[in-house]
Amino acid sequence: MTKLPREDSESRDIGPYRLATRIAAGATADVFRALRRQAAGADRAVVIKRMLPSLAANAEARAMFEHEAKLGMRVRHPNVVEVLDYDTDGDCPYLVLEYVFGVDLRRLMRWLAREQRTLPMPLALSIVLQLLDGLDAVHGALDERGAPLAIVHRDVSPSNVFISVHGDVKLGDLGIARALGDIGRSLGPRSAAAKGKLGYLAPEQVAGLPADARSDVFATGVIAAELLTGKPLFGAGSDLDVLLAIRDARCDALIDAATDWPPGLLAVLLASLTRGPEHRTSRAAAMRTALAPFVATSEKELHALLGREVVGALDAAPDTDRVSLARTVESETKSITLVLEPRPPDKRERETLRPGVGALYTIKRGDEALGPWPYARVVQALHTGEVERTSFVSIDGGEPRPLAALPELAAHLPPSSRISTLPPPKPRASKLGRTSESWDLKELGLGSVLVQLLVDRETGLLVCEQAGTRKEIFVDDGAPAFVTSNRLGEMLGEHLVEARVIDRGELDVALAAMPRYQGRLGDTLVALGLVEPLELFQHIATQEREKLLDVFTWQSGRAALYRQAERPSRGFPLQIGAWELVCAGLVRRLRAGREVLDPRRVLVRAPDWSQREITLPDRLEVLLESLASPRAVAEVASNEHERADALLLVELGAALMPEPRSR
Repeated sequence: MTKLPREDSESRDIGPYRLATRIAAGATADVFRALRRQAAGADRAVVIKRMLPSLAANAEARAMFEHEAKLGMRVRHPNVVEVLDYDTDGDCPYLVLEYVFGVDLRRLMRWLAREQRTLPMPLALSIVLQLLDGLDAVHGALDERGAPLAIVHRDVSPSNVFISVHGDVKLGDLGIARALGDIGRSLGPRSAAAKGKLGYLAPEQVAGLPADARSDVFATGVIAAELLTGKPLFGAGSDLDVLLAIRDARCDALIDAATDWPPGLLAVLLASLTRGPEHRTSRAAAMRTALAPFVATSEKELHALLGREVVGALDAAPDTDRVSLARTVESETKSITLVLEPRPPDKRERETLRPGVGALYTIKRGDEALGPWPYARVVQALHTGEVERTSFVSIDGGEPRPLAALPELAAHLPPSSRISTLPPPKPRASKLGRTSESWDLKELGLGSVLVQLLVDRETGLLVCEQAGTRKEIFVDDGAPAFVTSNRLGEMLGEHLVEARVIDRGELDVALAAMPRYQGRLGDTLVALGLVEPLELFQHIATQEREKLLDVFTWQSGRAALYRQAERPSRGFPLQIGAWELVCAGLVRRLRAGREVLDPRRVLVRAPDWSQREITLPDRLEVLLESLASPRAVAEVASNEHERADALLLVELGAALMPEPRSR
């Protein structure tokens, strides 16, 4: 337990309010419980959220704080924490909020986990129903003229859901909410970057796309799943693993737990947890309507039962915390005891991780000895192909061992290292007459190759080589799933330095510490506090996409498909729509001047593919339907994106032709 400092917790006035206890210290504000003097009767307990003095002079920070106040004052609902007042204490603005006598949902869930139990299903769902009522009120808030504000909360998570000892559930903290109406516009451009708790972000937020009401619905679906199962829905592994699970909307744990649930309940939750927001339950009210039939117990009884659970969580709290929370009116000053989250190492601690500390590796490559090298240098050599799978490694002068037998090094071998004993690929005749296992990229660009793999739904490792550069693309059912590169500049650390996310010294520190984190640079950077998990995730996603799109611009080289290759055990799964990826690659090829379309080149109508289960993006389907007869590319394409679409359909038609075609 760590006690918060007592500064600013002394009894004093802020306007008509008397501070009693500091509840928490945040990055932008301190939060106090305070008393509002009443003309008659007992003083009223409230919560004061006061901006830190160090930020008060920052115009943008003040504007966002005021934005929170304005949004909060536009929402009035029993299931939303009420914003009562907004004023300044000297130069520091502060909010006055309704005081909820109870606990937040995060604390209740932790107490239940320690008790090794979950709430009865009706009780768990009653929390979700009240939360959805509050969320619907936030989404439906109007400005003073009656126009929709279109508020998006963006941080619906257990720590922002408050439950009273009377069983009332209230959604709080609009600190990072965004209004798409006049209030939002009045603040000028604001970042659409995802914020909030990692485990409750929606896939579109993880991808760096704008959030809307459906993102809040997704977060509520996560809370519902965790209340019912008693386990984090996306909480396994590192922060990057969590973000990958969210991006792909992997709900296996929920599905596995639903075997004895009432029919239809799982479907309602999964509808709120779809990866694409266009397929997700769109409104909080709609999700509430779908869930309500699964709660037959009366609202009054559910409130009483939930209140007892809250009292139980309070009774189980440390004495100082329980006493502080139990007093709605408090004259003396106390400090609250909080369990703080683990912090990253400070600068002094990072000094102990400098390169040079740790094991040294000597590489035996035939008769040649390389090194001794630190771990990071060996990893670099594995990525660039300087060291191969057949090498032997001596650690700190010990007995040489096969490199492939050392997991911390073998994990960094490129996928092709595992297929070195296979025979070279040879052309293969197919029923389409065009597909082969090797291609000359001077004659065919990567777009043509990928279209053929998509049509044939191939799975294997596509190795692309050009002038010493090797890109390895694992395709699953024809769609690119993983990509690696032997270019030094395309390693993650180099990319982050080039993008100025970290500096060279910070990269060196992280590389030296990598063995402590299973050789994963991303996890190491996050653990050392050098990069925020979400920022890192989005940089990795962008970099992996760029590695692949680069191959579309190659004018020479070869590509070879190895069907016997195993799926990579680690790496960053791409999860990019295959047809959209090919279109993006063809745009890249056109911009680089690598593809010259003859205006006389026509779009050949593709054969019937009804039995091939090919699903194209809607715009390509529309374009295809417009081709009642062959038409020249120039007739249907007025810009590079349309030319890329047209070229893709040419390649698709050629891949489906029963006879080989010339190019």
